[in-house]
Amino acid sequence: MEESGETALSKELLVDPLTREKSGESKLIFVIGKGGVGKTTISILIAHVLSESRKVLLVSLDQAMHLLEYLSIEKPMKKYTIKENFEAMQVDVRELIKRESRDYVSLLKSVMPGLSIVSADNVVESLKHNPGFEEEVYLRFISNLFSEQDYDFIVIDTPPTGVTYRILKLPRLYLFWFDELIKLRKRIINLRYTIARTMGKEIEPSDPVLMRLHKLKDEYSSLLNHLRDPSRTSYVSVLTPEPLPLFETKNTIKFLEDMKTKISLIIINRLLSKESAESIGVLDTQKSVLAELKELACKRNVSIISIMHHTVPPRKLDEALKLLELLEKITCTS
Repeated sequence: MEESGETALSKELLVDPLTREKSGESKLIFVIGKGGVGKTTISILIAHVLSESRKVLLVSLDQAMHLLEYLSIEKPMKKYTIKENFEAMQVDVRELIKRESRDYVSLLKSVMPGLSIVSADNVVESLKHNPGFEEEVYLRFISNLFSEQDYDFIVIDTPPTGVTYRILKLPRLYLFWFDELIKLRKRIINLRYTIARTMGKEIEPSDPVLMRLHKLKDEYSSLLNHLRDPSRTSYVSVLTPEPLPLFETKNTIKFLEDMKTKISLIIINRLLSKESAESIGVLDTQKSVLAELKELACKRNVSIISIMHHTVPPRKLDEALKLLELLEKITCTS
């Protein structure tokens, strides 16, 4: 069926801010927002529209795993073809943690052979509850996505906002610690050289630990650059016209600016008509939220689009696609 001019315009409004700075490499699109505002639905919508002319992978990191139901996916951690140029995968963080834990056990055993007498299950259990480990496994997964060669775009339905912030903060934190560890390792090496020369001995000119630290620093520096680069990464903020989702969107804008990058698109989901908002007593609240959001976005030259409230929340792909008919641009002019 031929689409209407309005639908074609809606698609352009949705994807143009996300595609205009793309390089020849795959580009990640992070869809961020408070739980319950419709991140998964919007992620599906973006992936679908992009897939009409490009190869797209939709990845959900959301622990609620709504993607399984929305796209009739049988199980997590496996890619499924939804339609031509559109694949999707639901990530299970528990499975990621198991995989990373096994890798850590292998690494520990290689440097400490005596660990073989310790139960690997106990090590895995300990790592699972280690603060920050969940964010670390998410970050490793995201880092690998930047190396994907089979897709033009990878749309990421993110976990809760706080977890997303911690994931994106990790590269900067790691770079700080790598700098400190490299300084410490160099002092150790210098001390070894001094002792060796005093004793008339020779030591290896290269240090494997220092080389490894430099390699890790380069890897995380590259990852941070990708996350900051608009040609490799876009950020979409999804909210409903309420004070708390607005607060989280403001925090997201500030967080990304602190990261030395920016928001690409803001989507206001479930916007009520004036009559509906007035009938339930939220018209003033909605107007206040829209005014503040518009001021924030227009000062930064960020695109804003709205999706009018839909009576029945979409639960399938075909239901989500109907939202294109409810999509409108919010302009910065009065």
